[in-house]
Amino acid sequence: MNPDLTSIFRVTQNQKNIIRAFHNLEIKNDEIMLKFQYGMNNPDYPAVIKKKSFILDFDASFTGILKHHEIDTYIMKQHSEIQKQFEFSITEKLREKFGLN
Repeated sequence: MNPDLTSIFRVTQNQKNIIRAFHNLEIKNDEIMLKFQYGMNNPDYPAVIKKKSFILDFDASFTGILKHHEIDTYIMKQHSEIQKQFEFSITEKLREKFGLN
């Protein structure tokens, strides 16, 4: 993972007491809105985090009126924005684990 994504865990002195750590980032690139949520949600909340499960959640949207023939173009633009953010979020080491290299 990109180390910047895990910076939330370094803002407390006692990391073992964290019960939930989640970021919400919203980005506007031209007319495409990207909502990026990431962190550890903790299914055992409010207990401390036991299972180290890091989540990357991407949602892209467009607000406006489209003609029928424009829909595919905007879906591809949204997919491209999600893909760029995902690629920025992972490292070469993780790509190798996924078999992407």
